[in-house]
Amino acid sequence: MKISYNWLQEFVDLSNITPEELGEKLTLHTSEVEEIEPQSEYYEAIYTGKLLEVSPHPDAEKLSVAQFDLGKLGKKQIIFGQVHQVEIGEILPIVLAGAKLKSGIEIKDGDIRGEKSEGMICDNPEMGMKNEALMRFPASTPLGVPLSELLASCADTLIDIDNKSLTHRPDLMGHRGFAREIAAIFGRNLLLPEPLVAMPKGPSNPVNVDIQTPNCRRFCAIRVENITVEPSSDEDVVRLEHLGVRAISNLVDITNLIMLGHGQPMHVFDADKIEGDIVVRQAKKGETLVALDGEEYKLSEHDTVVADSKKVLSIAGIMGGAFSGVTAETKNIIFESANWDPVAIRKTSTRLGLRSDSSMRYEKSLDPEMNKRAVLAATEQLLELCPEAKITSTLCDVYPTTPESISIAFRPQLVRDRSGLDVSDTKIKKRLESIGFEVKEGAKAWKVDVPSFRATKDVSIPEDLVEEVVRLEGFNTVPDDLPQLIATPPEVNQKRELDWRIRDNLCSQGYLESYGYSFVDDREQNFTGTTDYVEVANPLTSEHQFLRQTLIFNTIQNIESELRTHGEVFLFELGKTYFPSKEVLPREDSKLLIMQASMSQDETALFYELKNTFHQLCKFLRADSEIQYALPEASIAYLHPSKSASISVNGVEVGDIGVLHPSYLPAKNSHVAFLEIETNQLFDGLYLGAEEYKKLLHYPAVHRDLSVIVSEKTLMTDIIACSQEASKLLYDITLFDEYADTKKLGEGIKNLAFHLQFRSGEKTLDEEEIEQAYNAIVESLGSRLGAQLRSEFDKK
Repeated sequence: MKISYNWLQEFVDLSNITPEELGEKLTLHTSEVEEIEPQSEYYEAIYTGKLLEVSPHPDAEKLSVAQFDLGKLGKKQIIFGQVHQVEIGEILPIVLAGAKLKSGIEIKDGDIRGEKSEGMICDNPEMGMKNEALMRFPASTPLGVPLSELLASCADTLIDIDNKSLTHRPDLMGHRGFAREIAAIFGRNLLLPEPLVAMPKGPSNPVNVDIQTPNCRRFCAIRVENITVEPSSDEDVVRLEHLGVRAISNLVDITNLIMLGHGQPMHVFDADKIEGDIVVRQAKKGETLVALDGEEYKLSEHDTVVADSKKVLSIAGIMGGAFSGVTAETKNIIFESANWDPVAIRKTSTRLGLRSDSSMRYEKSLDPEMNKRAVLAATEQLLELCPEAKITSTLCDVYPTTPESISIAFRPQLVRDRSGLDVSDTKIKKRLESIGFEVKEGAKAWKVDVPSFRATKDVSIPEDLVEEVVRLEGFNTVPDDLPQLIATPPEVNQKRELDWRIRDNLCSQGYLESYGYSFVDDREQNFTGTTDYVEVANPLTSEHQFLRQTLIFNTIQNIESELRTHGEVFLFELGKTYFPSKEVLPREDSKLLIMQASMSQDETALFYELKNTFHQLCKFLRADSEIQYALPEASIAYLHPSKSASISVNGVEVGDIGVLHPSYLPAKNSHVAFLEIETNQLFDGLYLGAEEYKKLLHYPAVHRDLSVIVSEKTLMTDIIACSQEASKLLYDITLFDEYADTKKLGEGIKNLAFHLQFRSGEKTLDEEEIEQAYNAIVESLGSRLGAQLRSEFDKK
């Protein structure tokens, strides 16, 4: 947002304060200034020139040759076309050769079809404006004077404010709000005059307004008749254009000047096009409106409109309708200023894809106390421009519910405690009062009344007042010493800790983390085989209609190019999925997706590699001893029906693993294996506290090998558990070979071979102790699992 240095001077004394100094102070105390933009350089080469004579160009039918008097600059010959009708004796803006305009046009001296041209007549678009008119100056205007000297607006300096820093400050959406801040920062006097409008004693044509929706918080209107629609003054045109608003006519320009000055959007209706009373209501299904931008918008019951007894007049808070707008023939008008629910305005603006200067302000929750002042200020300006105009109604002010005022119990010591600043109570009070707060001192605490323009979801707690004092003192004055407070570290979020451990492990295994949108379209419904989805009320696009129920869908939509480029893609994602619920909010599940996709490896290799990845992850999380796989109880549409399994960890089913169904492969000849688990279920039963460290054993280990014949149904995990229970001296056991041969071993049996490591933390083991431990393991395996030593089996 841009603000005018000259306009600010109408509200606050800026003597001896340069625009650069002003920008620096605003950045330090209020909002970030992005750029200081002097404007005079763009108008120094545009001069006032009087048209003396015009003759047709001898060699170009559509061109004319004109002689202009530019005063001390002499007479100049200009070749021009017929874009604007000009008359002999008119004083017009002339730009001479060598100049470069704000629009980017460079003027060169040269011949046009054999006739010399020393410049051009410069209309508003060529000066870089949206307004398409040509300035025409009064007959008393001196000749040869640059516009930067003739018009104060052409010598203005613009201060470009970062919009993001104003998100919580709707009071700063106009020049009066910034003037208040500047007066407080520099300690200058503030002049914010109230409009003076003499209301008629006997109105003949009142404005009646019926509010039928809670989305309208206040509605003010006034009727003015016998007006004349004409262009605004050159000063106002340049001021509006500099601030990014197209100048249109005196009536529309007044509403825009009120918006830029007060921060309160307004609208003006042609009163003769309104039938009956004004009704503020929700739109009816199927209603449409051709807006001022020329586009037709289809409305819904969620949109708020201003209407009369027969038709919609405007989309509330966003844009007026073309039919009810003022034209050159308009004689009677109604000024309107309202206050709207910010959420309703945001939803309608987003749904229609229609964003305006008005909607941008209303979305920030404006102060309803500005409505009356804005209508009266607009009326005051109109009566100054059109002395023959007449107010024919009282001020209509419909205010259904006055918002409650906010008072804060505040201890000034809190400023010193929170900031470390050594600032007196007197100065704290002065700072707060300088920006509109009313302070009443008390024995234990002050009562601070928040002004309405700051009670817009901005200031509500004592800490907000601390911030106000500190920023006006200057954040750069806050000492860099740590506060003398008792610091209590927050509790560790165990589930977040789990997510970061998962990230660390998978990244160490060579996977890259991906992030996907939580929004999907109806293609995921086909993918999952269900339509029971959470629907988004105001989707940004048609591809964002629903909330996802799986992480894999968005991932496979985006990996085709990666597969073709790299041949292999190993990804994981930690994210939320959403399911319908009878509660207020949908159910959220925390999911982990691990995916391997390849153009060269087959799906079997990918599956087992992924399975090994998961084992390594669970081992890292100390849950690897109880991982079980089983056929899924119900088929999943996007999993291969015969190449998938459900996963249980520590006896809890956490998700599924498998190969992607061929119908959904991202590229031809590609293979994808993935697992998707619920991390909250994985979390149950895991120990995620601090790591426990054991000192290294000083005594040597003794190694033995064990080869046993067991049933092919015997699980390796059972053998390991049985062995560890049989002897406390068994330090480690590792499977190194598995062998099956029906001819040599027989049907239904297999040979497993293990490395055994025996160790004691108290002494070096002797042969007898090792032999006893070994025999205990063999005996336990035999009695509990039916295992037989391979050496004994071969003797038979």
